[in-house]
Amino acid sequence: MKSNSLKLYLVALLFAGSQPLANAQSNVLEEIVVTARKKSESLQDVPISISVTSGEEIQKQGLRDLQAVVATLPAVNLSKGGAGAFINVRGVGSGENSGFEQSVGFVIDNVAHGRSRATRAGLLDLERVEVLKGPQTTYFGANTIAGVVNVTTRGPSLDESASGYVSASYETETEEKVIEGAVNIPVSDTFALRLAGKVLDSDGYILNQGLNRTEPATEDELFRVSALWSPSDNFTAELKYTSVNTKANSGLDVELNTCRPGGPAQFNCIQRDGSPVDSGINYVKSTDIEEFRELDLDSLSLNLKYDVGDYTLTSVTGSYEFDNEFLIDLDVSSVPSLFAPSRFSLNQLDTAEHFSQEFRISSPVDGAFSWDAGIYYQDEEVSFSNVLVVAFSPPVPVPPGAQAGARSFQDSETTSVFAAASYDFSDRLTATLGARYIEVEKTVRQSPVQPGPLTANRIPDAQALAPFGGGFRFSTESREDDDFLPSVDLKYQFSENTNLYGSFRQGFKAGGYSLANPPQGQMTNFIQGFDPETVDAFELGLKGTYFDSRLDLNIALFSMEFDDRQVSSLAEGGTGLTQAVANAATSTTTGVEVDFSALLSDRWSMKGALTLMDSTFDDFVNAPCYTGQSPALGCINGVQNLSGKTTTHAPDYSGSLTLRYEVPLSGYMLSIEPNIVVSDGYALISDLNPLNFQPSWSKLNLRIGLVPESSAWELALVGRNLNDETTSHFCQEAPAAPPGVVSCAPDAPATYMLQGRYSF
Repeated sequence: MKSNSLKLYLVALLFAGSQPLANAQSNVLEEIVVTARKKSESLQDVPISISVTSGEEIQKQGLRDLQAVVATLPAVNLSKGGAGAFINVRGVGSGENSGFEQSVGFVIDNVAHGRSRATRAGLLDLERVEVLKGPQTTYFGANTIAGVVNVTTRGPSLDESASGYVSASYETETEEKVIEGAVNIPVSDTFALRLAGKVLDSDGYILNQGLNRTEPATEDELFRVSALWSPSDNFTAELKYTSVNTKANSGLDVELNTCRPGGPAQFNCIQRDGSPVDSGINYVKSTDIEEFRELDLDSLSLNLKYDVGDYTLTSVTGSYEFDNEFLIDLDVSSVPSLFAPSRFSLNQLDTAEHFSQEFRISSPVDGAFSWDAGIYYQDEEVSFSNVLVVAFSPPVPVPPGAQAGARSFQDSETTSVFAAASYDFSDRLTATLGARYIEVEKTVRQSPVQPGPLTANRIPDAQALAPFGGGFRFSTESREDDDFLPSVDLKYQFSENTNLYGSFRQGFKAGGYSLANPPQGQMTNFIQGFDPETVDAFELGLKGTYFDSRLDLNIALFSMEFDDRQVSSLAEGGTGLTQAVANAATSTTTGVEVDFSALLSDRWSMKGALTLMDSTFDDFVNAPCYTGQSPALGCINGVQNLSGKTTTHAPDYSGSLTLRYEVPLSGYMLSIEPNIVVSDGYALISDLNPLNFQPSWSKLNLRIGLVPESSAWELALVGRNLNDETTSHFCQEAPAAPPGVVSCAPDAPATYMLQGRYSF
């Protein structure tokens, strides 16, 4: 079945690429501008494999957050886990341990947001989202070992009069209501403001029978104020402040998936009357704890540019801070019992404060030789509190082993210097040599804790903690990692319309410490550390524009060899939600990517993307076992051998195909835009528990829009996942359940949205 799906997709892609473009009208594809190398360049000129989604497209498709955006891209995935979210590109990403920086950098307006919680914030008034694939160390620094998600928000403009937009949408299945708007205000010839805001309210799509409500009922509030000051032709200053508050009545949005009545000690799978509880991904759950989550994120960026003669000085100052808290029901069940836990819950609180400063100088670009150089400094403080409690029904004394937790504080400083120089050997051949030296210092303080005084409902509080043994016993460790990381790019203009390129890049992610509960019973020497992660990456590519700029075609071959990949999983037997961290010895990811955009005629256009990939652990003999894994299943002395196994979030194939048809109707333009996204299956958790596996899938989306000739307004209908495919972005062994019970976070079912937008 998998092979047939792949063949059908390849046939569709080849058919699309072979359409008779020579008969198309005089319209041409719009040039796409990116900032992948910290300057504005045409996408077709940059020797990097990049996927670009415009802010206009994000609004039109009703994509509410980053997870929804990357879900449309081949071999890119965002999973909202428990201890942290994580982005994967080409089968490479960090695990959910909150001590990990991301393997995929997340950058907003030139400021790196290294903590994964920031990816949960909604999207507001964007210019574009670029996904740069492969290590991007020279221009973006550490923690970009697999790629970068580079987000650019819309800023003020001095060239426009007062202008803006108001949009609204209503989705029928979740009763989601969204209102968004922005206005550009040119205060004077040298100063402009842009104000943007968004509110969202959704009832959710999972029925919680235990609490008689739907989840996740979400409320988002986003606001941004931007200011642009340009007092002269050679100086500009742009300041952006964004505030985000998002909350929901669910912690992880998970439901039981693999309950097997009759199995050993399946207390949360059997009702009192002996009937089985609801199980399987069907958007139904039953819990007895009122879960919640809330994220507050405030971020600030200040970009200064000053032209000194033919040289440009750039300063980027960034800061952000967030508070994230959630409460979850660990057994994902409301089954009462006199003999087993009926309330097994966890409260988690993590915070971060970040400051960064970058200075760059760029030479003129009109000669054969050009260069960039700079320095970077970052200071970050994070804290993490994680407390869980077992409570019985009716109340009985709670055994000491049934309540546990950890409190962690980590300070880190990153400093680096970097440079890149390009030389045109001829009109056709350009070489770019880059390098960055990075030094990272980290200090961690951790203590195992237990809940403080419990409330009557036996719900843990991550801010009310008591030490084990009569006093907080903080352990402290420090480490320093550094590396020198070169990069080489060669670009050859094969013809007037075709660029060939080859690149070699190294990437680096510093070592660190697990910010999660220590392994059970380990109350001394409990700090878990991990070593740096590195990669050598090679890429060969072609970027071409054909048929009088009516077809853009890009092809990339890639190979990435990783050493000491940082991974984590729930510890074997980890009913205490403990994390095991480790470094996989080596892994290799190879593959090919193809994407194209085509104007087939004055009414028809098409775009598509396809990734074929193999991502494998070459040597990983000390991988953590999954919960319930026996020696017969490969768990020997607490570890398993995953050498030769496929890594997580690494489908053999994935792709998307979009058609667009436009037809004029008496002063209006009607557009019809079907889209299909397909993917082979992939593992969701690094311990490769076969129960945590997402099978192959395909999803059909459709947008129908109506716009007048003035383009002053638009009405549209948007349907997503119209074939009602059931998929999950996150699964794990239910920590408070016996072995073999898995809980999963399902993606949304079929949804239907009505949109309206007015521009002025």
